[in-house]
Amino acid sequence: MSAGFITRNEQGVILVDMSKQLSQALGKVTTNKSNGTQTVDIPGDKTPFYIIAPLENSQRTQGKSPGVTLTRTSISWNYNFASGFALNCDIYYGYY
Repeated sequence: MSAGFITRNEQGVILVDMSKQLSQALGKVTTNKSNGTQTVDIPGDKTPFYIIAPLENSQRTQGKSPGVTLTRTSISWNYNFASGFALNCDIYYGYY
């Protein structure tokens, strides 16, 4: 059984349903255009996620974002490409 909050209008149509899993942001790292790793703490019963947000315009350049690996205990990022250059990025991470 899970706890939640549901509101309905007079016709029974759901207006708000907060009984589903909601995401929880835990933090962010800035890559500074170099490879790295950082310790994180994702609860064992949750699913981790991350979002990469470039801090530079890459539309007209050969800039590349890093590859990211997120586990329950660490987040790591690695720039590995044949051409182009590393984009400085923020990586936001959390769980749902």
